[in-house]
Amino acid sequence: MREDEEFVKEVIIEKYLSKYNSYEIIEGNRNEPPDYRIIIDSSEILLEITQCTSIVLQGNSSITSTKNINYPILKIEDELVNDFAKVELDYCFTIRIRGPIKNLNSFKKELKEYLKLILKNNQFDSFTSFQKVILTTEEVKIKAAKKEVLNSRSFKIIAWIKCDNHEYDIQKHINLALVEALKIKNIKLKKFSEKKWLGILNDYFLASLETYERVFNSGIETYDFDKIFIVDKNKNLLVISNSK
Repeated sequence: MREDEEFVKEVIIEKYLSKYNSYEIIEGNRNEPPDYRIIIDSSEILLEITQCTSIVLQGNSSITSTKNINYPILKIEDELVNDFAKVELDYCFTIRIRGPIKNLNSFKKELKEYLKLILKNNQFDSFTSFQKVILTTEEVKIKAAKKEVLNSRSFKIIAWIKCDNHEYDIQKHINLALVEALKIKNIKLKKFSEKKWLGILNDYFLASLETYERVFNSGIETYDFDKIFIVDKNKNLLVISNSK
């Protein structure tokens, strides 16, 4: 299981399941739902676990997780380290990339060619402060600084997100993210007749458990989940019981 799934499971055990005299947790098949099966007094409950992370609003209704945008950008750092592994560099490049990237493969190719050109022409002095560069159609800022530790990494990627919608209502964002998470997990467990629990890790640093409570009190659809557990990174737990 993923680290976040184990973390949520352990908090649910410590803060909720520990009140029962006996219970058993069986880890599910990694490729099939549910994540865990819980046995309490011979009754079986399915526990599925997910995350609620920050989102970007695209247009009027489409939403995208910031992780889905940032992850492929941050992975470029490892690619650059590998591609330039045989080049002895006394400098570290810090590269600010604004996502989402429309054509990632073309962008990566052009970025690598641009960095090779800097190295070939020994242009480090031109990048002592961040310089804006357009690669494909994407804006990038590049800075080169002398390494303090010679064996340190030669590339550092900073990802940030461009957003045309400047509305920033935290409760609205949590509502949209929860609606999406609940819908997806409900579909995954639809074929099962057993009781269903959903554990959600709050990975949205601006949101508190009180934010989630307000969203659920507003009447959000909870589908077939008998209980929903919201867990934050400080191991605090909010339990939402379905009254249906």
